[in-house]
Amino acid sequence: MFCKYCGKMLPEGADICPNCGKAQSESPVQIVQRQDVADPSDRPSFGYAFLGFLLPVIGLILYLVWKDDTPLRARSCGRGAAVGFVIYFLLVLVCIILVICGLFAFSEAMREGTRMAFSALSFMGV
Repeated sequence: MFCKYCGKMLPEGADICPNCGKAQSESPVQIVQRQDVADPSDRPSFGYAFLGFLLPVIGLILYLVWKDDTPLRARSCGRGAAVGFVIYFLLVLVCIILVICGLFAFSEAMREGTRMAFSALSFMGV
């Protein structure tokens, strides 16, 4: 027997075409939806969260790859990556501020040193 909608061959006694999913008989057929069973290996992982924290780009990639298959593990990677990005951004910001303050202090010290040199020269009469 062939499907009257898509033309593919049907298994013996099939009421629904496995190719197109259309019912072959006029009588209503109750379709049972498949329940997605949780993967027993899918659980939050501190190791992957820590990896995402240390290497946020890797954590983001793992999140994007695993988000449909293992959502709990993917969420761990994503959270670690998000925390890592925030912490690294704050560290870079603090380093920039410290460099700017150091340059400012260095320039002030150079000006003070120049003034002291000129005052010493004027004291010597040069």
